[in-house]
Amino acid sequence: VIPAVSCAMTLADLKLRVYERLEDDGTYFTANEVRHALNAAQNLFALLTLCIERTATVFLSPGQTFYRISDISINDYIVPLRLTTDAGVRIRPATIHQLDGRSSSWRATPGVPTDYVAMGYDLLALTPQPAEADFELISSLRLTYAAMPTAMTLDTNAAEIPDEQQVHLVDYACWWLRLK
Repeated sequence: VIPAVSCAMTLADLKLRVYERLEDDGTYFTANEVRHALNAAQNLFALLTLCIERTATVFLSPGQTFYRISDISINDYIVPLRLTTDAGVRIRPATIHQLDGRSSSWRATPGVPTDYVAMGYDLLALTPQPAEADFELISSLRLTYAAMPTAMTLDTNAAEIPDEQQVHLVDYACWWLRLK
């Protein structure tokens, strides 16, 4: 078996390609401008494709329906992708209207969670809500979410988007810089 080799480009590689494409040696476009353009390109790519996935743990409280993403200390959150129990059982996404259509008391129904609703940017609602007795079965959930990439600040930092898509960062950065 041949191990997979990463072809991730570093910030230095990306900056070099931008300077080559723009036929500049750093006199017109500063290194900070190029770095900023490449980070903007990576952020936009991540927002459009949701290609960066991370997982966080959501600790449950008895009878609690609503959970804030900001309380989980996630600072790179875009949208939820999956919510599962520790055993791997998937919690289904739903809408408020679907839950209201099933039951007007979904906000106060005890049991093991089966559905969740992403409400705006910072709020998740679970139904049913675990009671004290349910905590033997479930006390936390695993939230897999689309994330913003970590900013490339050092020349040795690698881009986080898929390797085969990193050449597009150069395309975007060149367009961005030509707006100057």
